[in-house]
Amino acid sequence: MAQKSNLTIEVLSIIGGVLTAIFFLGFLALSSILRSETSCLIVGSILIITTLFVNRLLTKPFLDAMNITCYIAGCILAGYGMNRNMDVLFIVLIGISVVTMLLSKGFILTFLSVISFYMALFGEITNLFSSLNPLNVAAVADTGINNVCPYYSNFLIRQSI
Repeated sequence: MAQKSNLTIEVLSIIGGVLTAIFFLGFLALSSILRSETSCLIVGSILIITTLFVNRLLTKPFLDAMNITCYIAGCILAGYGMNRNMDVLFIVLIGISVVTMLLSKGFILTFLSVISFYMALFGEITNLFSSLNPLNVAAVADTGINNVCPYYSNFLIRQSI
């Protein structure tokens, strides 16, 4: 029975950490603290290093929730800071997740790093084998809307003028 309540607390910590990371990133975006990609990369790296350092020293439920928040926010900020070159982005995120797997004491950060590893691996495979650019996909969708609903697209053009 003790294992079930411990698992429940860990699941709630993960959910709370994800929600806190979302609100923390929203706060950073709204307050314009991070104005450039370089500052996002620096702050993201600091958050990831802090997470790994705190996780190696102590494992407490409150610190686990803080580690989840800092790790998710750090990975997102580091990813935003490196978004100019997609190949480097995915390889660095794979490296971050492998280092986190090796240095983590608890299972929460290991779980999150495995998820981020597979997401980055899937992103790298998609980037290597996909010839579709997101702008091309948007242009195809826009062309389809113009062909199917010409009156609606003319209405949108008139409303924007």
